[in-house]
Amino acid sequence: MGTINLRYEDFTLDSYRACIRAAKNAGYTFISYETFPRGEQFVLWRHDIDVSVHRAAKLARIEREEDITATYFIWLHAYTYHFWERKITDLILQILECGHTIGLHFDCEYYHNPTGDNIDDLIAEEARILAGVLQTKIQVVSLHNPSRQMLQNHKSERIGGLINAYSNYFFSECKYISDSNGLWRGDPLLDILREGQYPRLQVLTHPVWWTEEPSLPLQRVIQCIEGRAQQNQSDYEELRNRILGHTSIEN
Repeated sequence: MGTINLRYEDFTLDSYRACIRAAKNAGYTFISYETFPRGEQFVLWRHDIDVSVHRAAKLARIEREEDITATYFIWLHAYTYHFWERKITDLILQILECGHTIGLHFDCEYYHNPTGDNIDDLIAEEARILAGVLQTKIQVVSLHNPSRQMLQNHKSERIGGLINAYSNYFFSECKYISDSNGLWRGDPLLDILREGQYPRLQVLTHPVWWTEEPSLPLQRVIQCIEGRAQQNQSDYEELRNRILGHTSIEN
């Protein structure tokens, strides 16, 4: 599993921008899963949006400013954001407008199907829904919290007709780096990028961890949950005030 680095100061927006610049200085080409060139030096820059689309939109704007592109994987069954909510959909469309690619973040356990039986049909259906709402092509899928058995059963380059971010190729040919749970396992990303020792990288980040100021991972999640609750209350109060105002005029 490797050493876990408890360097919470790594996860700020300034540090995020520094990571992008370090990758560019090291000569990495930022590519998409649809266009990857086998055997060349590149980085697949990827985000699984597990918690916050608002944080994702902030990263997307930084990436546009730094003139790079990334792939954002949308989870249709997230518990802290609702894909069908107009404000959330608008944020995802803003990510697209920044020049980034949208992929599907697929949760097999939502279907009580931890082994991945009939996974192809389920993935194809969710990709169809995502593409229809966003009016964009969905060509790549990442698995949400895949079990060891899931990874063992689904190593092919495509599942459900989509490119599989967990295929054998991407893990055998690319150094995989993830910020899962707001921590680095092994060397921090910035150190790896500055050293430039790996010719091909797949970098997975979760936007919720990257904030203006350093804080504990749990605090960042709580901040997102509380922010959503406050927004829900504000939306309700606005609707209530409109209804009451309309009623008073009618009466």
